[in-house]
Formats: sequence, C-alpha cells, structure tokens
Amino acid sequence: MSWSETYHVAKALVSCGAGVTIADEITAKSGGAGGLQILPLEPELRFDIRVLSLAAVPLSIAAQNFIQHLEVSIRRFLDR
Repeated sequence: MSWSETYHVAKALVSCGAGVTIADEITAKSGGAGGLQILPLEPELRFDIRVLSLAAVPLSIAAQNFIQHLEVSIRRFLDR
C-alpha cells in the first residue's frame, strides 16, 4: 500500500501498473485516461467542492467572476 498527497501522482503510478487508487472524478477524468478504466464505487461517494477565502477580506469582482466561471467549467467537464 502506498499513500500520496497528490492524486495525479497516484494516477500516474496506476498508469505504470503500480496497483489501483481511489480518486475524485475530476482527477480521474483529467489529463486523459491513458488506458485506465474508471470504476464506480458502491455506495456512490458524493462531496462538495468549496472555495476558500480570507474571511476578513471581501471577494473582489474578479474573484467572484472566477468562481462563477469555475462552477460552469466544472459542470461541463464532469458532464462530458
């Protein structure tokens, strides 16, 4: 058993034949599958993606726009 803080490292190890990994759907689908298969877990695991910011500093207009863009981009990425 191996442990990695970077899921892309774990994904690369799997693509080299070094076992299996558990990864979120975004990581699993990013960078191409390269011969990997993505298998669902049962029961299905769901989680939210959150934005972190400093509580004492209001979000700039640019940051708010980025967050809206990110929401749309993630939805499109996962729907393909």
